[in-house]
Amino acid sequence: MAGKVDEKDSKTLTKIVLALKKRGAEGIILGCTELPLVFSSDFNMPVFNSLEILARALLQKVNK
Repeated sequence: MAGKVDEKDSKTLTKIVLALKKRGAEGIILGCTELPLVFSSDFNMPVFNSLEILARALLQKVNK
């Protein structure tokens, strides 16, 4: 992916997520900062954006 949003990458990752869901996955963790740029589909299961989670935790820590 290397910083570029490519339709081919998006389709490939969507296929992977759907295959994982079919195998019983109950959620998806986007553990790379580029993945939220590629995922625009609604998979009817929780999608956890690690960068967003980290940012929220940092803001909570700073605002205490």
